Amino acid sequence: MDLVQEMLKYSDLLHKKAFQLSGNEADADDLVQETYLSALIAINKGADIQYVKPYLLGVMKKKHVDFYRRQYAEKNLNDISLSVDNSESYITNMGSKADVATAIRRELAYLPKMYREVMVQYYIERKSLEEIAVNLNISCSAVKTRLDRGRDKVKERVIKMEPFAMNSFNPDHLKLFIDGKYGLNNEPENIINSLIDQNVLIMAYEKPISVKAISEQLGIPMVFAEESVDKMVKSELMKSVGSKVFTNFPIIDDNFMLKIKNVQKEYVDDTFDEAKLVFQGFVDECRKQGLLTKYNDYQIYLYTLTTISSGVIYKLIDVLKLLKTTEYPDRPNTGKWIINFGYKRNSIDKEIIKSHHFLHSRFVTNDNYEVLLELRETSLSVSSWCTSNNMNSFDVAELLYYISKDEKYDRLRLYLIPDLIKLGFLYRCDDDNVKSNIPIISHTEHEKITEIINKYVQMYMDVLGDKLLDMVRNNTIKYPRQISPVSFKPQLISVHGITLAYVQKAADAGIIEIEEDTNFPLGLIIEKKV
Repeated sequence: MDLVQEMLKYSDLLHKKAFQLSGNEADADDLVQETYLSALIAINKGADIQYVKPYLLGVMKKKHVDFYRRQYAEKNLNDISLSVDNSESYITNMGSKADVATAIRRELAYLPKMYREVMVQYYIERKSLEEIAVNLNISCSAVKTRLDRGRDKVKERVIKMEPFAMNSFNPDHLKLFIDGKYGLNNEPENIINSLIDQNVLIMAYEKPISVKAISEQLGIPMVFAEESVDKMVKSELMKSVGSKVFTNFPIIDDNFMLKIKNVQKEYVDDTFDEAKLVFQGFVDECRKQGLLTKYNDYQIYLYTLTTISSGVIYKLIDVLKLLKTTEYPDRPNTGKWIINFGYKRNSIDKEIIKSHHFLHSRFVTNDNYEVLLELRETSLSVSSWCTSNNMNSFDVAELLYYISKDEKYDRLRLYLIPDLIKLGFLYRCDDDNVKSNIPIISHTEHEKITEIINKYVQMYMDVLGDKLLDMVRNNTIKYPRQISPVSFKPQLISVHGITLAYVQKAADAGIIEIEEDTNFPLGLIIEKKV
């Protein structure tokens, strides 16, 4: 016999038992329905029910206990409401007893932990004062004091009906820009996955703020705010001072990024004619020495723009005596990272987040070659690199190398191929095989290219260094005085966009041809015999 059909045989028995437990027809009907629903859910999840009758009676007993537990908790909440206030204005504001209980349940969630835990244990769990004192390792008088203050706080908030408690949660989004070695659990990248964590950081940015104020202004229960703050203080994204906390890295928004974008455009417009001579000198020297021969005219000019612009940034780090990668502080879980800044946004603006990315990875092959991979992606639209968070640089390097050498590769890295095709580092042939767009060069060739890069970076600084430093000093990120950032990028944020500004200017001048909403990948695989 079908298991469901067998269950239905006991409907009369279940209804009779339900009436004995509840004492009225309406509750008995609800109890039978909940019993059958629970059993059906269990069957769908693969439960092996050997003896149907005792199983159903057991489920009904549990559902009956749950029903009275809910009723009991609701009664206790009404008990709190009676102890809070019975004034006419209070009843007028709140309406029915059910409304009062709902409001009180919400306000319990907004209480600070020291009051919330005694209120819940006393009113909801019905523990005695002595039991609560033992559980919390405090005196009975302390329990009484916290109960009195907890009731007062609930009364005050329910009567005022604070507007933030009624507002919908309209969150901002925060993206972190991080450099260095992540922790064992991918800290700090994995710390702020939730919108609550992101908005806690934003709320605590301008000035130190209490956890209670965070809870109220975000419209979230204290227990969530406390958990979020504790986690981020331990992970060193936030710092505490007295009873307050603050976010310890700069946060920028769309308005700031738009301002910087305009500054970069003005700088590039002003310097392009002089910079163009430096860029063309690099191209000519590479061609003369027979380097980067697998790049077409467009690729080598784009490579020139990106490498010299990146080299200028590292030159500025030395000139301004800013923090270097080797000086990053040690972090929890073996991390060694810095947060450059956070970017707050409500929506994605393509004009703002055009970007240039550089990936650098080394590994040793089975043939004892040390392989250095350099990948550059210049995006004049939303960068697909940003959406490829599952890309491990070591896996990318190894996969691209073996595909470029037309050798077998680890099939576990197949998941990378769609993103690398999208980025243009790979392409799919008519026979559905995957080929690489990344040339392989020798270590000697790479040393020559690096020497030429250094030469023209210095030439750029000799010609335009003063103008560049003026732009940097006039456009750093301004942040609250309690923050002690360790990253150099807040000082250099105006420089990081000049790569794309130069690319756009070169396209406007007809030197290169680009398409909007297209990524422009460049890459080199450098081999060195170990």
